[in-house]
Amino acid sequence: MTRPVMERPNLDKLLAPLKGFQRATVQRVFQRMYLDPEPTTRFLVADEVGLGKTLVARGVIAHVVNHLWDERKHLNVLYICSNQAIAAQNLSKLAIAEGQRTAATRLTLLPRDIHHLRENKLNFISLTPGTALDLRSQGGRWEERLVLYRLLREILGDSTALQNMLQGDKGKDAWRYACTTDETALDASLAKLFKRAYGAPESAPIRKDVREGLELFSRQRDKWSDEQRVKHARVVGALRTLLARTCADALEPDLVILDEFQRFAQILHDESDE
Repeated sequence: MTRPVMERPNLDKLLAPLKGFQRATVQRVFQRMYLDPEPTTRFLVADEVGLGKTLVARGVIAHVVNHLWDERKHLNVLYICSNQAIAAQNLSKLAIAEGQRTAATRLTLLPRDIHHLRENKLNFISLTPGTALDLRSQGGRWEERLVLYRLLREILGDSTALQNMLQGDKGKDAWRYACTTDETALDASLAKLFKRAYGAPESAPIRKDVREGLELFSRQRDKWSDEQRVKHARVVGALRTLLARTCADALEPDLVILDEFQRFAQILHDESDE
C-alpha cells in the first residue's frame, strides 16, 4: 500500500500562535543557525519556566523543516529529553504536521527500527540518555544483544559460543529461542556500516576481546565464572558502544533538540562515549 504524499507544513500557520517575544527568539535561532554567513551549529535558549521554550522549539522545527523541505528526501528531528514521561508529553506539543512519524527508541535498536523512518518524509526520534543511550550499563537489554548477535553472526558465522557470550541475564531457553527464531528485518545499510566499523583498525581491541570471549563461552555453563562475567560485560559494552556510534552516524539528524540541556553535560563533550 502506497503511503500518501505528505504535505509541506504551513509555516505561517504554525508560527501564528506564538507571542511576539517567542517569534523573535525563533527567528534569531533560525537566522544564526541557517542564514548567517558564518552560522553556528549550537544555540542555547535560556528563559524562565512557563515562558514557552517548548513553543519556541516547535517554531524552530517549523522553520528548519520549511527551509530544508525541498532538498531532503527525509527530515529527521532528534529530541533528547531527560525521561520518557516528559518526552511523551512534549513530543505531542512539538508536532507540526499530520503524517509525521514519532519514534522513541534506543540508538542500538535502530538497525531494526530505521526502515520505518526511511518510509516517511518527516520523523521525530526521541532518545533519553538513561534508556536510549545507556552506554554506562554495559550489558544493556536483551533486545540489543539480539541485534548484536544477528549482526555478528553475519560477520563471524553462527556458533553456540557467540550465543553464550551475548546471553547475559536472559534465560537460556528464551535466549536460544530468540536467537533461532527472530526474523525481524535488520537494515542492510546499517549492517554494512557496522561490519565496516567492526573491521576497522581502531576496532582491533574489540575483535581481540570477542575472540577471547568466544573461547571462554565455547560451552554453556549453568553458572558463570568471575572471568566470564567480566569478559561478557567488557565485550558487550564495547560492542554496544560501537553499534551506537554507527547508528548515530547513519541517523544524520537535521536538527537536534536537547530539552533542559544542563542535564546532559556528559553528552556535550567529544571525549564522552555518549
